[in-house]
Amino acid sequence: NRIGAVSQLQYELGKVLCDVHSCDGVAIAGYTSGDVRLWDTRTWDYTAPILEPVHGSADSGPQPHVSFVRINSSLAVAAYEDGTVNVWSLMIGREPIHHYQHNQRIQALALGLEGAAIATASGFQVKVESPDDRGYWQTTAQFEIQKLVNFLHLVPDVVGSPVTIAAAEDMVYLLKAEEPGKVLHSVYGQPVTCLDVSASEAAFGVKGFGWLLNETNKANAECTAFQKYP
Repeated sequence: NRIGAVSQLQYELGKVLCDVHSCDGVAIAGYTSGDVRLWDTRTWDYTAPILEPVHGSADSGPQPHVSFVRINSSLAVAAYEDGTVNVWSLMIGREPIHHYQHNQRIQALALGLEGAAIATASGFQVKVESPDDRGYWQTTAQFEIQKLVNFLHLVPDVVGSPVTIAAAEDMVYLLKAEEPGKVLHSVYGQPVTCLDVSASEAAFGVKGFGWLLNETNKANAECTAFQKYP
């Protein structure tokens, strides 16, 4: 018996939507034009601002396409197809408060539900960035893993260094600063198709091959696995 309503935020003429994310009624969208726009759906007369790129980059020619966007209660993050990552504060203006660069295209982006930890995957590298006690951003951890990352999440409610869960083809890793990466799951030839995490365990879908009864052909089978953190 629930009653809902659909609200159209805005159509960007000539721009193709690449990714969208929301948190607490605030939505963020990234476009092929390189624009990143915010909407506060809790305010009817809210004018959606365009978040500015790094100072001076807008004058150097066409902006790269946005690959991923993420938002939480305090930060907005966008990753671009050229490996650039921009971070904005929702409380301070429209210019980035932090910016860093990968050498290759970014395959996955994660932003903590709370706090200011960001994880990105590019090539075989996973990088975690967060501010120190004085507010200066730094690379908290950097990992080299064996396969290309498809999915990336930051574990919530972690005290101390951020903990990252990465799904790379048919493997799932637990990554923590100053510790070797731990393999949570590995089954050769059965790629992980989705990933989600809680404070105590990771859930992921696995695509495998099984035999149907009285059939000679193999059929795809989807299952969900749960793995508690060590």
